[in-house]
Amino acid sequence: MKKVLIFAYDFPPYVSVGGLRPYSWFKYFKKYGLYPIVVTRQWQLKYRDKRDYVASGYSDKVEYEEHEEGIIIRTPYKPNLANRLFLKYGDSKFVFLRKAITAFYEFFQWFLPLGTKYGLYKAANEYLKKNKVDVIIATGEPFILFKYASVLSKKYKIPWIADYRDLWSQHLMRSSNNFFSFFNEYLEKKYLESVFFITTTIE
Repeated sequence: MKKVLIFAYDFPPYVSVGGLRPYSWFKYFKKYGLYPIVVTRQWQLKYRDKRDYVASGYSDKVEYEEHEEGIIIRTPYKPNLANRLFLKYGDSKFVFLRKAITAFYEFFQWFLPLGTKYGLYKAANEYLKKNKVDVIIATGEPFILFKYASVLSKKYKIPWIADYRDLWSQHLMRSSNNFFSFFNEYLEKKYLESVFFITTTIE
């Protein structure tokens, strides 16, 4: 049976369209001869509203769950300062500061080992040191997962697949003629150079 490592930031118990897509892979891949290993973050669902997306995980350790369908690796999650301000003071306070902090992480996560998604890379890397897989799938967004899949693909010589739930540089929110649109175009071209193939949704 072929083993598939799946980067999926959104994943149940957090319910979103982005999470249900990789969850369906986890549930049904085994029927087609594929054994899924999902790398995601811890979701606590403490508030039952949008605050859950930035609320802390439930453990400081990486959690491994073995199921009949496959393995789920859940990484610790600690909100950054912007998210902690949001959780404590709500959506209307410290708006500029929170946006500035978020922009910092969104930019520098591409160059430095930081950000709330970096834990997924570390957990996947540790798993691949001891376990062989046949392919890596990264589902985006967040598109930083494409970088992590590309880096691990080269490091361990494993083909990787880019799954587009959404557009990246062509998205209306990112395609305006400014620095960030060119930055996203550069990143997309750079990390897709090594991709085995691309999957996407059909509307």
